Amino acid sequence: MKKYFFLIAWLIALVGSVYSIYLSRYLGKEPCLFCWYQRVCLFPMAILPILPLFQGKFYILPYLLPLPIIGVILSAWQTVKYSSSTLCSLSGGCEIEGSVLALVGFVLITIFLTLGIQKDNVV
Repeated sequence: MKKYFFLIAWLIALVGSVYSIYLSRYLGKEPCLFCWYQRVCLFPMAILPILPLFQGKFYILPYLLPLPIIGVILSAWQTVKYSSSTLCSLSGGCEIEGSVLALVGFVLITIFLTLGIQKDNVV
């Protein structure tokens, strides 16, 4: 059961990574400074959570959990700070809806990784 939580967290991170690359490369939307910091937290999550599923060793997971937590903090701060405008006023012209979407994604990744790390309760 625990492996499905890691699979869901990996899928969310993979979709978020592909979507952010699509926005910047093909739609021409330049990310701002906070969007780059969020990508630094997101891109490793598109690779690393799938490794324990193949190896069967889950020792890497406590080291992965800080990445989405930092992403939650960054995207929450960006959402709250720039919620009064439609565009982020940092170096890029990113839309504030993107930070809300990133916030939801990072929260979901954190929840699924936390559920996956929990010990199995055997009665």
